[in-house]
Amino acid sequence: MHSLQPVKISLPQGVNNTWLINDHYGLVDLRFTPQADVPVKIKIAGLSLVDYHGPTGLLTGYIIGIDGE
Repeated sequence: MHSLQPVKISLPQGVNNTWLINDHYGLVDLRFTPQADVPVKIKIAGLSLVDYHGPTGLLTGYIIGIDGE
């Protein structure tokens, strides 16, 4: 396990279409295609409510580790 350099997430066709996830070094090249939206509501200590939508879907591409694999 090792840390990654910063990545950029681009949504060229909006949040409901394929997301592009890349770094500036060519070590991360991923595509995330949302397939379902999972709404999550979390109450925090009775004081506030978090209304979050967490997409699930298909992740393809690669991450190259520091060992080159």
